[in-house]
Amino acid sequence: MSSRNVVLVSAGYDGVIRFWDISGGHTKRTLKYEDNPELKVKMPINSLAFSPDGSYLAASSIKSFKIYEVDSDRQSPKYSNPEAHKATVNKIGFNSDGKWVYTASDDKQCKIWDIRTSACTMSAESRGTINGCVLHPNQRDIIMADESGFIRVWDIVANRFRVEMCPDDKTPIHSLCISPNGETLVACSKKGIAYVWMYSDASIQPRTMIRAHDSYILSCCVSPNNQILATASADRSIKLWNTSTFENIAKLIGHEKYVWDCCFSCDTKNLVSCSSDHTCRLWDIKSGRIVRHYTGHEKVVSCVALYERF
Repeated sequence: MSSRNVVLVSAGYDGVIRFWDISGGHTKRTLKYEDNPELKVKMPINSLAFSPDGSYLAASSIKSFKIYEVDSDRQSPKYSNPEAHKATVNKIGFNSDGKWVYTASDDKQCKIWDIRTSACTMSAESRGTINGCVLHPNQRDIIMADESGFIRVWDIVANRFRVEMCPDDKTPIHSLCISPNGETLVACSKKGIAYVWMYSDASIQPRTMIRAHDSYILSCCVSPNNQILATASADRSIKLWNTSTFENIAKLIGHEKYVWDCCFSCDTKNLVSCSSDHTCRLWDIKSGRIVRHYTGHEKVVSCVALYERF
């Protein structure tokens, strides 16, 4: 991956968003997430997401979210909402045309925001703290997973929940992802189990269950080619799974503490991860080796995002 074509960012509990030189490993730019600069309080950042065209970067924290211009030198965000929720905002993401974002929070609310006006246009309530939230590629379903163990599918066209599942007797679900082709839904639990469903407009059917890790699974994602599932865990490892057989094909070892997040490169040759050990790492999928370390954060690194320009 070329540094000119790839934008790699990370953020965490130090309240700093870092833009990395992906080849050199050094920080190119930083943004401080501050709701009130006069208070000098470091705001923990929980989630990052690029707009579909890569021009904006969204970040979320306690009650708030901000949207920054990627190619600008400005420290201040283009859009900001300091009181979006009543509690920590755990997830944020864009729709396919970049006109709105969705947020999910500890206050049990999932909301949709028009980024031009910062107005909330829709909202729905889950049964518990929302830990995982993703917009399906069909742009109609928002899927949320919560601390009470429920997964709910919110049909934003009909404005109703069309599916509700509780795979393991109210065991908290910590992470959630959907494959790029929209056919595979994965939810991961506090017990280290990954639940997999076949997803279609007509139905959502159980496919398999993987006892993936011995501790919490904190993040999961499916590769752009739909062939690999990655699970990142509090056991300090990342495991890769074949999405045809769901057999374990690799275990990536190197982080010294919890692995909080991970994401694939567009060609599925690399994976980026971040950890409580204050670092991010770039992995070669084929060999399982660490290609590069990224150091500079002063606290837990809780989220990473990668955008490739063509």
